[in-house]
Amino acid sequence: MSPADPLAGLRDGLDALGPALDAWNTRTGHGSAAERRAASTAVGAIDAMLRTLYSIRGRLVREVSTADAAVLEDRTRHSPGDGQ
Repeated sequence: MSPADPLAGLRDGLDALGPALDAWNTRTGHGSAAERRAASTAVGAIDAMLRTLYSIRGRLVREVSTADAAVLEDRTRHSPGDGQ
């Protein structure tokens, strides 16, 4: 996942997921190797996208926390009664 484009991993996952689900949805029901590969590819793409989402979420939570701490620090530094 590139810091410049955190959604790249999701786009990659969707690019893999669409065709894999299409292949799975057109299965014959005979359990061919191609059908199993399609299912495995779909599951792998979903897992990768979930990892990417959790990474994006974690980064966002850290950034919000850092921003909140900076605002609190600024308010504390400039609060009335601090001698300024």
